Amino acid sequence: MNDTTININSGLKERWETFKNLNPNKRIKDAAEELEVSELELLSTMCGDSVIRLQPRFKEILTEIKSLGKVMALTRNEYCVHEVKGVYKNPIFKDDNLGLFLGEIDLRFFFKSLA
Repeated sequence: MNDTTININSGLKERWETFKNLNPNKRIKDAAEELEVSELELLSTMCGDSVIRLQPRFKEILTEIKSLGKVMALTRNEYCVHEVKGVYKNPIFKDDNLGLFLGEIDLRFFFKSLA
């Protein structure tokens, strides 16, 4: 993803800041719904401050992720939240498309769908 794929509404950052001040306990998912934007659009308003946009160098990033130590992997949708705590270790990469972590956190990546 690059800067040209997201068109940030110039007033969104201000609307988001106001919303957070008025609703400090709301989750970003709920805020995005109420502001009628995506979570990505809200996160993009914070790039350079508290958000870092990752470059699509997935193998490099995932090879170093074990240095974070124990983390929480969180997956959610509107129906459920799934949390697993553990260490990402021993990454396995198959060709240019598949990445695996098998252990406390079991995760499979298909890189072509991420870029």
